[in-house]
Formats: sequence, structure tokens, C-alpha cells
Amino acid sequence: MVILPNNGNVIMTAEQVQHLAEGIDVRVAPSRNVPQGISAMLAIDPGGDGTVNARRMTEAMPRVSTIEVTRAVRNSTANGLSIAVGDVIALVDDEIVQAGEDEAGVIEAVLRNQEHQPELVTVYWGSQVARPPLAVVVTRLRTEFPDTEF
Repeated sequence: MVILPNNGNVIMTAEQVQHLAEGIDVRVAPSRNVPQGISAMLAIDPGGDGTVNARRMTEAMPRVSTIEVTRAVRNSTANGLSIAVGDVIALVDDEIVQAGEDEAGVIEAVLRNQEHQPELVTVYWGSQVARPPLAVVVTRLRTEFPDTEF
């Protein structure tokens, strides 16, 4: 059995299962978010054992870079950015790297600042995000980044 925590805050807790589950071979592939977890699941070898699969899954995770977009809940500064309550902020692999007024502009800035233009961007959204505005953002990104698949 391989556990995917999909949250950096629970990796250590997931690792404790190995010691508590007597008689069960439990491994942890330390995924920090859902996209890493999905990448890890795609690396599973159905014929492989737990050790092989845990290694393959763990090796697949660094190939995924995750951009999380949210709104600031308080005034703050991070990485030289002045952030006001309500600003759109982008975190790349858990580090705040961009702030602005609209989601599309913030995402564009993040993608432009990547060392290598991504080949594929998969968009996941929560229940608070309405699909029509999101579709507009994705259409805008497709226009701005024609060599990237969205």
C-alpha cells in the first residue's frame, strides 16, 4: 500500500502509519499537493511491488510544478511583494511568487517568469470558482501561450 498525503502538512503523519499498521506493507510517496499525487499515480507499475511503486511515484513528483492561485486574507509582504487583503496571489510549489488584481494577469506573470515554458498546464478549481469566468481565463492563457497545452 502506498499513501499519497497530497498535503505537505500531513506527510509526517502519513509516515507514522508505517509504524502503526502491523502486518501491512505501507509506504508513503510524499506528495505535497493533488497534482503531484496524480503524477505519482500515473507512475504506478501494476506489476511492481510496494517498494518499486513508492520509488517510481516519488520520482515522478518533482516533474510537476504547481501554481496555486488564491486571494490574500491579510496584508503582508512576501518575496519583496506588498500584498493587500483581497489581492490575487500565486504560489509556485508553496512559495508566494506573484500578486496582482486579477487571476489571469497573475497566472500570465507566473508562466512568463518560468525558466522553461511549460508544455502542459492542467487547471483544477474549487467549488468557489464559477466555470464561465474560469473558461475566459483559460482562453486568454491559450492565446498568450500558444505553445502550451491547456
